[in-house]
This record gives sequence, C-alpha cells and structure tokens, in this order.
Amino acid sequence: MKKRFLFILVIIVFTCFFIINSQVKADCIGASANFTCGETISQSCTLNQSEIIAGSTCFTIGNSDIVIDGNGFNITGDKTSNTNGFYIDTKDNITIKNIKIYSFYIGIYIKSSPNNNIINNTINDSGSGIGGYGIYLQFSSSVNNTISNNNISFTNVLSGLHLGAGADNNTIQNNTIYSNTLNGISVVNADYNNITNNNVSFNDQHGISMTGGAVNNVLNTNTFCYNNQDAGSYYDIYDGTNSGANNTCDTTYNWNDTEKIGCTYSCLGIPSVSLVSPLNENVTTNNFVNFTCSANDNLNLANITLYWNYSGSWQANETVDVSGTENQTTFERTGLSNGTILWNCQACDEDAYTSQCNFADTNWSVTVNASAAEQCSDGTAYGECSTDLPLYCDSGTLIHRCSLCGCPTGYTCQDDDTCQKEGGGGGGIIDEPFYFCGDDVCDPGEDYENCNEDCCAPEGAAVRQPFNCCYPLIAVDPFTITSISIKYCILCGDGIC
Repeated sequence: MKKRFLFILVIIVFTCFFIINSQVKADCIGASANFTCGETISQSCTLNQSEIIAGSTCFTIGNSDIVIDGNGFNITGDKTSNTNGFYIDTKDNITIKNIKIYSFYIGIYIKSSPNNNIINNTINDSGSGIGGYGIYLQFSSSVNNTISNNNISFTNVLSGLHLGAGADNNTIQNNTIYSNTLNGISVVNADYNNITNNNVSFNDQHGISMTGGAVNNVLNTNTFCYNNQDAGSYYDIYDGTNSGANNTCDTTYNWNDTEKIGCTYSCLGIPSVSLVSPLNENVTTNNFVNFTCSANDNLNLANITLYWNYSGSWQANETVDVSGTENQTTFERTGLSNGTILWNCQACDEDAYTSQCNFADTNWSVTVNASAAEQCSDGTAYGECSTDLPLYCDSGTLIHRCSLCGCPTGYTCQDDDTCQKEGGGGGGIIDEPFYFCGDDVCDPGEDYENCNEDCCAPEGAAVRQPFNCCYPLIAVDPFTITSISIKYCILCGDGIC
C-alpha cells in the first residue's frame, strides 16, 4: 500500500513539473493557449520571456481583434531575408506594444491590414544586405493604422518606417527614428498620412522622403535634424506634393512649411528671421520709413534689433525686448535724408546656456527720395498733415482732418473733422474760423490791421513796412480750401500800396 502511494506521488510530482516547465518555456501566454516564437498567434497574449529564433518569422498574427503585450521582453532573429518579428496579413484591430524587436529582415510587417496599433516598441538592427525595414506598411487596406511612441533606430538597413502604395490615412506620431542606413521615413505612393511630432534625425540619407506620387500627406511639429550622414545629396525633408507647419529642419528639397521658407524652426535652435516691409529695393517719397521684421524660434525670443547702413557703415539702430516663440516688430524712423538705406534685423533667444542670435538671410534696401514728393499748395507732402492745423494733404487737395492732425491750442476737433475755437465766459464753442498770425497765410479774420505779418494793405493805404505790399504772400481759405487772390503793391518802396 505504501509503495503504491509513493508511486502515485512521484507521478503527480513529475506531471506538475512538466506542466510548470511547459508554461515557463511558452513565450506568449494567452487565456486558453500559449504561443512560442515561430507560431501563429490566434488570441491576445503577454510575453513572459525573451526569445531567439533563426531563419524564421517569430510571430504570425492569425486572427483580428487581439492584443500582444511584450511586457518589456525582446525577440531576436538572425536577419534572414523575408523574416519578420511580427507578420500581420489582412487582419484588423491588432495591437502590438511594449516589445523589443531585434535583427529581423522586417521588424513589423503590416500587409493589407487596417486599424492596427503599434505602440511603445523598440525596433533595431533590421535587415541585411540591401534590404530591411523597422516597420513596413503596404498594399491596399493598410489604412487607419496608428504607429506611435516607438523607437525605430540604429542601422535598419533601408528605412526605419516605410509607407508603401495603399498605406493611406495612417497616423505616425511621437516616434523616435534615428540612425537608419537609408531614410528615417519613406513614403512611396502613399497618401493622406498624418505625420506629427516625430523626431527623425541622424539618418544616413533623407530624414523623410516622399516620392512616387505621394500626395496630401501632412507633416506637423516634427523634428528632422542632422540627416544626410552619408554627406551626399540628401535632405532633412525631400518632398513631392505635401504640406505641413511648425517643423524643425535645416535642409529641404521642394518643401516649405505653411507661410515659411523651408522649416519654421532651425535645428541649431537659432531664431529664424524674416524681413517684412518695406519690400526690398522700395523707393519712398516720404522722409519716414517703418521697418518691420518677424522672428520665430523653438525657444523664447529675447529681443530684436534693427541694423542699418545709412551713412556708409553698419550700426545697431534700436533694440526692442520681445517674448514668446514668434514676434513681429516695427521700428518707426522719421526725418530721414534722401539716400539708400541697407537694413536687416537680428533676433536673439533665451537659451538657458548661451543666447543664440541670427539675422535674416539677405539684406534689404529702401531708397528715400523725399524731394520727389508731390505736394499741396502749401508745400505739404501728399499724405501728411500741414503745419497749418488741421489741414491734411489728400492727393494734392488740402482738407480738414483734425481727427488725424489735431487742432491748434484753444480749438476743439468736431465730428466733421473741422476745428472750432473754444468760447469765452461760458466755456462753450463758438463757430468761428481760427487763424494764426505769422504763418505767412492771410486767413479769413486776418487783415493788415490785426496781422500785417501775413496780410497786404489795401491799395492806396499807408503801410508801416514796404515789404507788406511787396512780399508774395500765400493766402488759403481754410473753410473753402480755395486760394485767395494775392495782393501785390503797385510801386514797391514808396510807402503806399
């Protein structure tokens, strides 16, 4: 009886050992089945150990609607051609996350499969010879997939991420794609993909290449820096017909961010500066110029300085403190002499260690030719206020515009843009014309008796000074804006007009 009991006990122990041992060897533990490298996964599972496989694909996905959690473990191949870490063919709603995939020909191959999620994986050292990719999407129905928060780096032989024909409407976001042997991202005849907030840098050729008729892909807020490690004819962004904004890069081919030349931000972290107005080689007949420039940076801006060469040498004219990552500043300069002014703007940022500064790529010029300005009858240039307030020179006609030019002391601007003199004791407004004695204009209300500096004496009257009849005074009626006849003397110097 004791022998029989011991025999049964031994059988139970060995059975438990083999069950436990088989569970330990299983790589991906599912609810009702376990899967090891080289098998087809048919249900959701979680890896419990790392695995090495030679000459074969590790996991083929057999059903839709499953989740594979790598649990931080890794699977490693031997770079045999046409082997994959994961192979998804015509399956829908697959999630692969938290796994490290090394040394397969393709890390994750998505073929004709929509609505899949590839999240938080590391994929390194894919491919051999002349082929191999980190993640590869291709053929019709490979749409609406999300590739996010993955590290796809280090000598993937071709591209870190490849979107081939039919791989449309996918979301590529928050990935790090470094140091791949060809391109960081290749988009070939794939359309309407949203590529956002990825860091694609230090790849041997292009950071991102969009060719083969790839159209309507959108690139926003990505960093494409220090690519072309082969030092050939490669670019951070190599484009066909696509668009985007707020990207960081240094070199582009056929690419401009929205309303920018090239990328919005530079990889060097220095401000990007643009001259806005006046346009280059502009000629102005005014003796004032408003210089406007804009700047942006991936760091906060600190200041913008106007530099000009106005007298034969370059000098800083004015510095304005600014803030934020984008700014447009205008420098108003008046009383300018005729001549050509070369100008540029320098912007500096608030780098925590060393503030970096940058000028616009090209100096611009503006020529001041105020002597050629057209004038009104009193000598006021077009578009300027007369010294005889509130007159304004409107394309050769003097008009009242106190709302712009103001009124003389003691007068108030009215709704019709005229000035009225402030009244006496009651403090009211008296509707009477204003005049200035001594402005060389014989205004209504002025005459020889109360303002002989401006007005001629009537003919035949005795004069205090001979020049009062001989001086060719200009007379303008500020109410009707018409010239008043100028009075000249008959015999100048005889004391009688």
